[in-house]
Amino acid sequence: MVSTVTRAGPTIPRTHKAIIYTNPQSLDTAVVDVDTPQPRAGECLIRLTHSGVCHSDLAFITNGYAHMPEPTPSGQIGGHEGIGIVVSLGPYVDAVAVGDRVGVKWIASACLTCSACTQGFDGRCAKRKVAGFKDPGTFQQYIISDPRYVTPIPDSIDSADAAPLLCGGLTVYSALLKADCSPGDWIALSGAAGGLGHLAIQYCNAYGLRVLAIDHGSKRDFCLGLGAHVFLDFTQFDDAGLAAEAKRLTHGGCHAVLVCNASSRVYDTALDLLRYAGTLVCVGVPELDPHPIANALPWKLIVNQYSIKGAVTGSRKDSIDCLRPAAQGQVKAAVRLEPMNKLTEIFHQLPRVYEADASDVDLAVDAAEAAFPAWSDLGGFERARFFYRLADALELANSDLAALEAISMGRPVGQYREAINGAALLRYYAGKCTDVQGDSSLQTSGFVNVVLRQPFGVCAGITPWNAPITMMLFKIAGACVCGNTIICKSSEKAPLTALYLAKLIKQAGFPPGVINILSGKGTPCGDALARHPRIRKISLTGSINAGRAVKKAAAESNLKNVSLELGGKSPLIIFEDADLDKAIPAAARSIISNTGQVCIASSRLLVQSSILKTFSTRLVAEIEATGYNPESSQGNPLSPETLRGPQADLKQYDSIIGFLQESKAAGHEVLTGGGRDTRHGKKGFFVQPTLILNPGDQSRISREEIFGPVQVLATFQTEEDAIRRSIDSEYGLYASVYTRYGPSFRGPDTLVILQ
Repeated sequence: MVSTVTRAGPTIPRTHKAIIYTNPQSLDTAVVDVDTPQPRAGECLIRLTHSGVCHSDLAFITNGYAHMPEPTPSGQIGGHEGIGIVVSLGPYVDAVAVGDRVGVKWIASACLTCSACTQGFDGRCAKRKVAGFKDPGTFQQYIISDPRYVTPIPDSIDSADAAPLLCGGLTVYSALLKADCSPGDWIALSGAAGGLGHLAIQYCNAYGLRVLAIDHGSKRDFCLGLGAHVFLDFTQFDDAGLAAEAKRLTHGGCHAVLVCNASSRVYDTALDLLRYAGTLVCVGVPELDPHPIANALPWKLIVNQYSIKGAVTGSRKDSIDCLRPAAQGQVKAAVRLEPMNKLTEIFHQLPRVYEADASDVDLAVDAAEAAFPAWSDLGGFERARFFYRLADALELANSDLAALEAISMGRPVGQYREAINGAALLRYYAGKCTDVQGDSSLQTSGFVNVVLRQPFGVCAGITPWNAPITMMLFKIAGACVCGNTIICKSSEKAPLTALYLAKLIKQAGFPPGVINILSGKGTPCGDALARHPRIRKISLTGSINAGRAVKKAAAESNLKNVSLELGGKSPLIIFEDADLDKAIPAAARSIISNTGQVCIASSRLLVQSSILKTFSTRLVAEIEATGYNPESSQGNPLSPETLRGPQADLKQYDSIIGFLQESKAAGHEVLTGGGRDTRHGKKGFFVQPTLILNPGDQSRISREEIFGPVQVLATFQTEEDAIRRSIDSEYGLYASVYTRYGPSFRGPDTLVILQ
């Protein structure tokens, strides 16, 4: 590396390392060399040693903030909370000296002379610079800054601890100023154990405020250990109960509420936690909820003299003041140190959801049991109204759900139709609400026999990751239109759309407890559902092994009713008289759609031997045209132009590649594909759409479900041969046939074993 020495400080390289966002709306980053700038008049150069990373960075890189209409550009250097050492000064600088340790925050500079700046609202300055968004941020080794605007770091604060305080600490400190509380006042903190919340607890203690911490029960000890005075487990109460308990614990309500997370539920109930003339301070932003404070009715604000304020990252003065409690040892952020070249990996770790366990299942069962009597007593027309409202909301949310599913499992947003199809499904079931009828007969002399259809009670559903909304809606609608209540567990691989669906269900007005959605793993959450003695029926869509586990657990507990939809190795039979113009595109789409992660994908092709050459040649061309070209057809699932995304995760990718490697080692003929798709280098879990010819009916690749873009192609001579080989499988889910003479074909009767 070529270096230069300045008169003002140590050796400074002419270039330095920076991390840039390489693909807007994705989490991709790259380490690049950039020119080291020289400070001009009124500027200083800082050698950065630490930079915080938070959810705002994630929102910038994915354009997740709806109020910021301009997308983050490719090549942007991110980061907005950095600590470093001043190494060089431009002319006319006396605010800092070489060797000073300083911080750079989100608002990196402002004019300091306009009306906004002079009133302390420098974040609204028209000339402000925003680090990491439009202007170079702190994910680099050197940064130019305005010496009047950097924050001096007290000697007693470690740089690793100081960096997050210039974002999270500054945010909650400025929010507390907006709350306008006095020592001894009660303040409620939602999301109290989170990144903002755990800092807010400590700041409240530093200024003599009493804290009501609101979070999940598993965070009780953590919050109380930080100094919260009382703790409220939000999972134990409905909205009215939560407000009542908060007022009991605080002897009449809180003087202020800080919403430190993006919970729509807390926003809905926040005003009810306040005492007279209390203040709600909005910090976390529920971006996808247009009306988060649902009960902010004018009469309520007037009669109770409530105030609602918003808090953003504080001013230059606030950044200095917020470090004082930390310098005195009263505030310390929970941090984890990582090298900056792991930034992409860190971004992937940031989106986390709560993992439900057996205790959460108990709470959900309690809620479902409590809701069952009133829900089952409703007439069919009344129940139908809820589903029609949910269908309308689901259609409007299609783009939001598409983005969440792209993030969770890689389905391209342009290919997403689950919300639209789900809305149609809900309307169908809503129309069936009045069709739940019994039966009667006079077959027994002297008696009228009456059969009544009664709801089970509390039901459970366990859904897969490959079509999370569709499968969950099937289970919810089927159970609830008949008067049951339900608990659904989403897959741990794709929990985001299910949690968004829960918000839509609440907005549609469903009574609390009728539909309960948990995010968790098969063990302990799924196992607890299958074994729970108060759940009367369970439905699973998943693998054969999962089906066996659920059936075993149900049998060992209360012998609950079990419905299973399991995996498939679905055959597609193509006879010599078939219309190949229809059969070939259908065969290709079947295995390319959702990258083959579909239980009814036609992964086994049985083609009459007389047309093998024509069929295989045309199918290879179709697969390569659909799966490989143009270049833009594969890639970032958040891009509308992408037609084919990656596999859901590394585990799924490794499993598919393992099958392909085993097949090639066995000498099977690969007609196209056969390995990793390298058009994106080493990025992404991309697998080539693959067609393998005659690997043998007993080979593992012919017999086991792969759940990827892999088809095996075999030949048959006669109709009887095709049927025999089709049903030679442990799977029994789906089969299809292409022939011009369906009415005379005996297949449907013979293939009934597959249903």
